[in-house]
Amino acid sequence: MPNTNPLKKLVVLSLFAMLGVHSSAPAADQPVLRTNVASPVEIIRISPSQGDLGRIERKRKQDGIQSTNETQVHVVKLYVNMPRPAAQACILYIGEERISEYGGFSEGIFFKVYDPKQFETWQGKPIRMRYRNEMIDLEVTMPPKPEKTPAKLPPLADVLKNEDSR
Repeated sequence: MPNTNPLKKLVVLSLFAMLGVHSSAPAADQPVLRTNVASPVEIIRISPSQGDLGRIERKRKQDGIQSTNETQVHVVKLYVNMPRPAAQACILYIGEERISEYGGFSEGIFFKVYDPKQFETWQGKPIRMRYRNEMIDLEVTMPPKPEKTPAKLPPLADVLKNEDSR
């Protein structure tokens, strides 16, 4: 005759549940770099929007900088599979620096860089994400800013289009 003790069943089920959460979590349960792309990090200079120009101007005023330098806006695309549904937000880091704003596109995430000098600081630093209180090394470092500038700068919308639809 099988053991029908409800307390014993509860303990056994609890143990299986705890083991399942810690040892058999699927890889898609955390951010993972995509392997089906030529480069997991892409830096593209774009045509600044009115919002970008306003943001740059406010930052310059805040810092007390009168700049006659050419305004540059770059988009950094990170080809990464993000957990779905993301019950908790992921926090993006380059080295020890937290990237406070980023958005999603069909193949990963992106963020804008308004100061090209920032790339010098980030170059070679690891790209990581904090998810569920765990720091996940994406096993890629920040590449240098590309030296070549396209003859015609694309708008953000064109840069974020799916590769297949270009």
